[in-house]
Amino acid sequence: MSQIGAAEPGWQTAVARLRELGDRLERRVGAARLRSIAVGVTGGLLVAVAGIAVIGFSTKGWALDFGADFLGYFTATRTWLETGAFYLPRQLHGAYQIELGDVLYPPTVLWILVPFTVLPALLWWVIPLGITTFVIRGWRPSVYWWPLMAAGLAYPDSPYMLQRGTPTIWLVAAVAAGLRWRWPGALVLLKPSLLPFALIGFRSRGWWITIGVLAAATLPLLGMVPDWLAAVMDGQGKSGLLYSAKDLPIVSIPVFAWLGRTRLRQAG
Repeated sequence: MSQIGAAEPGWQTAVARLRELGDRLERRVGAARLRSIAVGVTGGLLVAVAGIAVIGFSTKGWALDFGADFLGYFTATRTWLETGAFYLPRQLHGAYQIELGDVLYPPTVLWILVPFTVLPALLWWVIPLGITTFVIRGWRPSVYWWPLMAAGLAYPDSPYMLQRGTPTIWLVAAVAAGLRWRWPGALVLLKPSLLPFALIGFRSRGWWITIGVLAAATLPLLGMVPDWLAAVMDGQGKSGLLYSAKDLPIVSIPVFAWLGRTRLRQAG
């Protein structure tokens, strides 16, 4: 069995028990019937995703809101290039309420953001979604895991984040690529609140090389780290320290796909 880089014997045992439970359920219910149930549940959840999108665009102003997160970070990046200020002044003078346009990522994220001041905006979505789709298709996850993957997409915040272009879509791609090739898992550290996902692949040499590259990339921006810490620590709202909890369903989609994979590939 292909292993997640950070896998421990206990993790492998848990996965084996899940699969054993699935085998027992298949024998009891019947494979054909169980597959039909899984497909039906998946279909229902995808219909729910479509419904969320229809409601969002028709009644919640998603059309006006489309790409808002991307635009906010694009604007912050242009401001940094022109003035050297990445974080807003209101984020650096004590407690403040987190609002659209506030920057909460470490300055290292600028290495991803700066190219998009010249690249087509559409690539902000195409690249991470393309990576995630490519990796998941390669695993050919079992139909029994489709409902969990669809549930991650049907979580109300997931379609909302997709249409806004939140940087979280890049972290989903990093998780998928980390489960496939190990070293990209370290890139999840661009959002430290998702640390457990960043440990994917930490036993591989490539993961530690990536950590070194991230550290080197941070050195020219080191003077901005205190501002980042102030922005994160003083920000209020968005569930406080649990503000990344809303990301868990969508970030978990590639994990479910990996657990249900039927085609095993050797990680690099």
